[in-house]
Amino acid sequence: MSKSYESINQQQIEQFILFCQDYCNLIESAEEYDFENIVNFLLVALPMLYFYGTIINLIDDADIEYAERTVNEETYTIIYNRLNEIFSKYFDFQITDDDYLWINDISIPEFLSDIYQDLKDVVVLYNKNKLETQKAAIYLAKYWFIDRWGKESLKVLLALHSYNYRYEDGTDNNFYNSDDIYNL
Repeated sequence: MSKSYESINQQQIEQFILFCQDYCNLIESAEEYDFENIVNFLLVALPMLYFYGTIINLIDDADIEYAERTVNEETYTIIYNRLNEIFSKYFDFQITDDDYLWINDISIPEFLSDIYQDLKDVVVLYNKNKLETQKAAIYLAKYWFIDRWGKESLKVLLALHSYNYRYEDGTDNNFYNSDDIYNL
């Protein structure tokens, strides 16, 4: 459903922009954090971003002539390489559940970089504090959510969930090792 910019809840938009900014800040400085902190942040941030992507409407009075891409190929490549270095150190397990084997073939650093590119462009455009650029930013946020970053965030979330709750012999991470759950 499409709405005019003025009819959209401005508080929701502001909260969405803040979540986008937090996501971008983490991605830009990911090498400063422990891997587990990155995973835990993403397990919270990605569902929140998806939630906001869902509730924000397409704006029918946006002029995308005001839109511009600010994350260029060089910046994207730097972000991707940093994330690839971080994730390649820790994310080396293989999914064995037949229903989720496709996770083994996705590139989490690539998806996180794609999401970063879209959200960073939205934040930069929105923060220009001009009504027309804000309308364009929210329009693009929803359009790109439908087209790309919404789907990619779900794929990354599923992969991170599988990683975070994987079965490991000899650790406390044995969520699937108990028959007690079946005796409830």
